[in-house]
Amino acid sequence: CSGLYESDSAVIQFNSVKDFEEQVVMSDDAVWLVEFYAPWCGHCKALAPAYNKVAKNLKGVVKVAAVDVDASKEFASMFGIQSFPTIKLFPHDKQLNPYTKKISKTPMDYPGPRTGKMIAEFATSQIPSFVTAVSSGDGSWESFKGSAQDEAAPMVVLFSNKKDITPLYKALSLRFKGRVQLAQARDTDSTLCEDFGITEFPAVVAVSPDGV
Repeated sequence: CSGLYESDSAVIQFNSVKDFEEQVVMSDDAVWLVEFYAPWCGHCKALAPAYNKVAKNLKGVVKVAAVDVDASKEFASMFGIQSFPTIKLFPHDKQLNPYTKKISKTPMDYPGPRTGKMIAEFATSQIPSFVTAVSSGDGSWESFKGSAQDEAAPMVVLFSNKKDITPLYKALSLRFKGRVQLAQARDTDSTLCEDFGITEFPAVVAVSPDGV
């Protein structure tokens, strides 16, 4: 057990700046939600069950972590932590400082109420989407297919009866960015559905770079 979270918790726990920088700051394939807390803090203790639930529900979608600032005080000065709990979202994109040659990320403070539902909604709203919406009627499918073939990248098409792209599919598009091209087609696109033999939704089709 470390701080407020058990070792088998879905919450990823960081005790060293080195591990944090390697996994959170250097990564570009996930969005990270990080709680900075103190184990003696009443508000932190009250939040822990909800935060555990957020980590469990968002597994594979957003990486949810926690730092015991009492045990690792250098985090407080690194990220300007002045009160507990402080929740920050670290986006996938990172910047290279041209002067120090150090890579960094610009975290975003979570401004809302400390409820699992609101925290989860905030985190998933910050996942970027690299999913292409495709249709047989407007040329977007042919354009998407041509682009993927030019890059010799495998394609995955999700046929969905929903207009919106789910947080999970966005997270997958981020994780496989540059390696797999992801698209989403609607169940109302009878031409594409017929071409791929899709009759039930949702359905996922993998297409090789040569279009077969």
